[in-house]
Amino acid sequence: MCSPRVRHLEYVISRGAQDSRAIFTVKEESLARLGFHRLQLLSSESVRCETSERLRFAPVAMHLRIAAAGLDPGEAMRLAHPMSAINAFARDPTGKATAELESGRKATALEIQRHYLEIAESCLSERWMPAWAEAECARWRWVLDALSDNAQSLVGRLDWPTKRFLYSAYCERHGIRWESLPRWSSALRELFPRARASKGNKFKSARTTPRIESMLAKRGGNRSRVAEVLHRHDLNRSDLPSFIDLRDKLFETDIRFGEIGPDSLFARLQNEGLIAAGKIGTDEVEYARNNAPPDTRAQVRATWIRKQHTKLAQQKVDSTKTRRVPRLVSSRRRLSRMSRFVSRTSSTECNWDRIRDHERNMEVRIDDPFQAECGDWEPMKRVRERSIVDREPALGAIVQAIDAGRPRQALARILSLITEQD
Repeated sequence: MCSPRVRHLEYVISRGAQDSRAIFTVKEESLARLGFHRLQLLSSESVRCETSERLRFAPVAMHLRIAAAGLDPGEAMRLAHPMSAINAFARDPTGKATAELESGRKATALEIQRHYLEIAESCLSERWMPAWAEAECARWRWVLDALSDNAQSLVGRLDWPTKRFLYSAYCERHGIRWESLPRWSSALRELFPRARASKGNKFKSARTTPRIESMLAKRGGNRSRVAEVLHRHDLNRSDLPSFIDLRDKLFETDIRFGEIGPDSLFARLQNEGLIAAGKIGTDEVEYARNNAPPDTRAQVRATWIRKQHTKLAQQKVDSTKTRRVPRLVSSRRRLSRMSRFVSRTSSTECNWDRIRDHERNMEVRIDDPFQAECGDWEPMKRVRERSIVDREPALGAIVQAIDAGRPRQALARILSLITEQD
C-alpha cells in the first residue's frame, strides 16, 4: 500500500484518538489559542525520505495559510465518500484509481493533488504565503509529473516507491513473482479469516493470524485444504516455504525502514547511494535540537530548563542527590511526559502549560501556546484527586492493611468482599 496507515482509519473526523481512528481528530486541549482547536492529522504517514517529509508538511502548511485568508481551496474537490476514496488511492500505486466527488464527477488522486497545487501556485504572490512556498510548489509539481510518467524514477526520493523497489528485490531473491503477492494475500485471508471486533466491544482485539507452519505441521485435512486453496488461487504448494520466509522478511524490512540512527537500514541505503542525500544540513538539525521554536511557550520551557541545568551544575550537586527523572503523569485529559528536577531540598517541574517550584509552592502558567515570555509567579493551585480509599472504601481498607504490614487482615477483608458478592 502507498499508505499503510489508511487501512486502520475508520472515520473522517473524531474527537479522540484512543477509541476511534479518523482522518482528522479534533482535541479539546490547551495547545491552541482560545477559540481554536487542535486538528490532528492521523492519516499522515511516518516517512524517512526528505522529499516525502517536505511534501508531508509544505502543502498542508500552505493551504492552512490559504484557508486562513478566507479562501476555500477544497470546494471543487470535495469527496462524496472520503473513506472509500482514501482506501482506493492507498491501494493504487499506478495513480489511476478514481473517487466520486460531491459534484458527481470522478477524479484521480493525482488530479486532486494538481488542483491543490494550482491554487497554491496562484497565491504565491500573496504576502501571507511563506517565503519557501515557490520552491516547495516546484518540488510538488516535479513529483506529480514523475508519478504520472514513471513512479519508479522516485526510488530513493519517496518512501513508498523505495520500499516497493526493495520488496520487489526480495521477491525476486526468493523466487516469488511480485505480481503474485495479491493472490498469496487472498489465499491467506481465506485460510485464516480474521475475527472482527464486535460493535459492543470496540476495544476487543481482533484475533491474530496463526502461523502458517502450525497448519502445515498437522497431517490430514488441514494440509489438504492448504493445497486446495493455493491451487484455486493458481499458486504452487512448493512455493509456500519460500513465501513464508519472504513474508517475514518483508515485515521486518517495513519496520526497519522506519528506524533512525546511523546503523538503521535507511542510513545504510543512504550511504550506499540508494537514497537521495537530504539538503537539510546537520548544523540545522543540531540547532533545532538545542533551540526551541521562537515565539512559542516551548521557548519559555527551554529557557527555564536550561537555567535549572546551569543552577545544578554550579551547585555541583552529586548525581545521586540531584537527577533528571522522566515520569509519566496521569490526568483526566492526557498522559504527559514531564521533566522533573529532584534534590534533597527542592523539587521543580515543567509540563505543557505550567512551571512549578515545589520548594516555594509557586507556579507560573503558560496556557497560551504562543506565549514567548514567562509570566508572573503565583501560589500553586493543587487539585487533589480522590484516592482509592475515597472512591472505594472497601478496597481502600485492603490497601491500608497491606501497607501497614497486616496481610491476614487484608486477606480477611478480601474474603468478606467475595462472600458479600456471592
